[in-house]
Amino acid sequence: MRAGTLASSPGTAERGEAVEACVAATLGYLEGVFARLDDVRTAVLDAVAEGTRTTGALDRAVRPAIDAVIDARPVAGAGFVAAPGLLRDADLHLAWRMRGPSGPMPSRGMPLGRDRFDYRRHEWFRVPTATGRRHVTGPYVDYVCTDALVVTTTAPVHMDGQVVGLVGADTLFDTVERLLLPSVRAAGAVLATDSGQVVLAADPVLASGDRLPRGLDEAPAVRVGDLPLRLLSPEHRPA
Repeated sequence: MRAGTLASSPGTAERGEAVEACVAATLGYLEGVFARLDDVRTAVLDAVAEGTRTTGALDRAVRPAIDAVIDARPVAGAGFVAAPGLLRDADLHLAWRMRGPSGPMPSRGMPLGRDRFDYRRHEWFRVPTATGRRHVTGPYVDYVCTDALVVTTTAPVHMDGQVVGLVGADTLFDTVERLLLPSVRAAGAVLATDSGQVVLAADPVLASGDRLPRGLDEAPAVRVGDLPLRLLSPEHRPA
């Protein structure tokens, strides 16, 4: 991948403006979600600092901040995901709420059918916990919360130099597509994750959720802030 500006050609100025607008639109939505999640992080840290170390007490303490995220942003759900060892009465816990009448999530980390849902192995938990940085996962089918295609934004919560959990939100892919696809098309671009997954593409042949085709990684790319996302220009795809 070569990050930077597109090579000089007819229409390059217009394309450059469209790419900048696309990056701005993508950052505008995601940064808005992360900004609201900062309030959930603050609520978690305040509660823990006051001695809150049980699931029920934590849920009550962070609920107003979580509800504020759902009220302010078009997300399907949001909340806090505890790292093992934070709480006294549960090794794994999602203090998570869903939009609409479904309300709070049932207790996860408890037996789920014959299996135990261990979120530690999922990208949206595993990567930001390991890197200490904000992360964007998807699109993928979320069988735990929505049973729908989503994009998940997560950010680590640090306490005493350690990651004690994550704040996060799920956005239905239909919402992401509605908000961002027009600018992706205007830029003639592909929005992709650093791991090589297509998020949105102007080219209808490139399906959201699929791996980038071989060679497309060599197209010029523009970073989407400090997030693990890049905007690629497919017209420069090698033959």
